[in-house]
Amino acid sequence: MRLACLRAKSATQAPLAAALANLLWLTEREDLTAAAVDLVVPVPQFLTRRLARPHHAAETISRVLAQRLGRPHSRTLLRKIRFTADQSELSLAERQVNLKDAFTVWPRARSLIGKTVLLVDDILTTGSTANECARTLRRAGAERVVVAVIAKVVP
Repeated sequence: MRLACLRAKSATQAPLAAALANLLWLTEREDLTAAAVDLVVPVPQFLTRRLARPHHAAETISRVLAQRLGRPHSRTLLRKIRFTADQSELSLAERQVNLKDAFTVWPRARSLIGKTVLLVDDILTTGSTANECARTLRRAGAERVVVAVIAKVVP
């Protein structure tokens, strides 16, 4: 699974990311459906990373899950507004500081008040990124944020 997730990040591996999303759907369909989400969003990339790497695994995975759930998908609602160091080289404390105030909700987005948002990423390591994204979505009015990932790194 580790190798598949790492390969799914590659520019040519959008089909692998989609296959991983379908595997997630097959194994977690009941829980994902029971979450009764209103909207599906990926953990975003910063603009310069997006330009350098047009394929973003979390976006592909979130799009597949949105289709499976029959819910709207928004790749632009949650935005990363500043460049941050690569998380893979940082400790838990450094990751939390690195991501502080790195995300925002697009100001012209429809109201999130009372909504349940499915936040999607490929790999959960310490939870710092998911926590900061969820905090940002909750500050913007989301009632609940459910996180879905393909893999979780065991400490």
